[in-house]
Amino acid sequence: MDTSLATSRLSAEFYAQPIDITTPYLTGVNQSVTTLNSLSARVYDDLIGLQTIDTSCFLFQAPTAEPYAATRATAVLAGIDDDILDQLAVAGTDELLDELGDELISRLEVANSELAQVYQEGVAAMESGHSGWIRHAGVSFRTMFDHLLRHLAPDSDLRSFLEDPESDMVNGEFKRNARLRYIFREVATGSYAQMAEQDIKLAEATFFPSNDIVHRLSSPLSPKQMRVFWRRIQGSVSVVLEAAGY
Repeated sequence: MDTSLATSRLSAEFYAQPIDITTPYLTGVNQSVTTLNSLSARVYDDLIGLQTIDTSCFLFQAPTAEPYAATRATAVLAGIDDDILDQLAVAGTDELLDELGDELISRLEVANSELAQVYQEGVAAMESGHSGWIRHAGVSFRTMFDHLLRHLAPDSDLRSFLEDPESDMVNGEFKRNARLRYIFREVATGSYAQMAEQDIKLAEATFFPSNDIVHRLSSPLSPKQMRVFWRRIQGSVSVVLEAAGY
């Protein structure tokens, strides 16, 4: 309940911001989070009806934990104050996300051990607190996620998967959206198709703050915002790995 309330209040805070920061893109991202929240609520209702099935504690927490992390990341993109992020944090949910982050390393190891190492370099930078840790962590997470998409959706497979490969390319490179569509190809069907569309949008959204970190001389994110952004990276990478069978 606390997690859902925090998510709703932060979403309301987003819409209360001045119109000049709620760009069409940010509005689209927040709408995707709202849709994800609604779809997750339906999943939760379905789980409640399966009382005779032995389900894990996490399975019941997941429909609220993922929108929570996604909404907080959207707030970072919108420049919501750190004080508000602190006020609407839920300690128990953050602890759950920590556990998922630990599990993520072992799953990355199976997919590609080098990428797991790059991810751990980002985490180590965050834990060090040294000068420039935000830039170091941001570059590590961006590099890891970008190369993970290339690893899970190689060019050769994309050319046979896409009807018109050239339309999904920019400057000779396949768009991230094309790689994500390939990765989600087996799960983006039936009743999950709409949710997969939102998952893909949220995965793409992680590259916006990370691009700013790479291209600006001064960090565009505060330490609090960087930690929230890290949560979003964890969630998106976890979902992408799951869709790819890891």
